[in-house]
Amino acid sequence: MTKKNRMVRLSLFFMVFSLLSVWGNIGSSACAKSAKMEARHSTVMGRLVQVGPDFVVKSGKTSYMVTGQDFTNFVGKKVKVRGTVKRGEKGNVLEVTKIEEFKRKK
Repeated sequence: MTKKNRMVRLSLFFMVFSLLSVWGNIGSSACAKSAKMEARHSTVMGRLVQVGPDFVVKSGKTSYMVTGQDFTNFVGKKVKVRGTVKRGEKGNVLEVTKIEEFKRKK
């Protein structure tokens, strides 16, 4: 193998390696963005209402169907809810990790 052939092969190897590296980073970046869009941790404050069998926190113009706990003691009250928000078939779904009645400090 001549020196010129080695240089050509080496150059091709580095070009292919570089392309694969860039392509791999783009793919992992897209997956990470997709995962962030699917679920995010949030704190929401609003009034908890019961709509049929479901419980919903209404915060301004946005509503969140809440799941993960028994919310009957909080119906009609202003609440502060922490959890993971996902986009579901019925809109925003908040998987609750913590809920408490929201009282303004005086």
